[in-house]
Amino acid sequence: MMGPQPLSIVLCHNRIDSDTAEVEEILTHELVHLYDVQTLQLDLSDCETVAYSEVRAAREAECDRSVRDAKAEYEDASASASASSGLQAVTTQISETLQTRVYKPYCVRNIALGATQNMFPNEGKACLNKVWDTAYGDHRPFARHHEAQQTQTQTQQHNGSSNGISHEINSGTIHGTSDK
Repeated sequence: MMGPQPLSIVLCHNRIDSDTAEVEEILTHELVHLYDVQTLQLDLSDCETVAYSEVRAAREAECDRSVRDAKAEYEDASASASASSGLQAVTTQISETLQTRVYKPYCVRNIALGATQNMFPNEGKACLNKVWDTAYGDHRPFARHHEAQQTQTQTQQHNGSSNGISHEINSGTIHGTSDK
């Protein structure tokens, strides 16, 4: 993303493969930053707001794609291995729990830390740690999608077909943001 005048997203064809998924990932990441600047009024010259925006962008872009890809590979491999033993539901449940509670947060934290430390080498880690919980729980502008997933998870829990893990949505504010 470049800016502030004009605020824009520039994709350099010599740095991107022709893979459609990669272009979608990059655009998603940068559009989250654009949303953060334009709608949430984040000041991306401040360490904490950079960390905040990087967490949100990595969660929706790079780490969303990598978790989906890993989940698909795991499901393909486990479907044939566990179908005969009746363990497919359990292995799927364990896989989903690992993806959402371990792999994705790990991925997001690493990508956000690298990006924040590029701009703020000495204070990047502290900034990320300070905003992590709020930023990771802020799903704007995708809140409806995440709320639907939360409702589905709660329904599965009520029906006894989930692992008992619930997801919370926190749309609080952070430095330089508004409740838009």
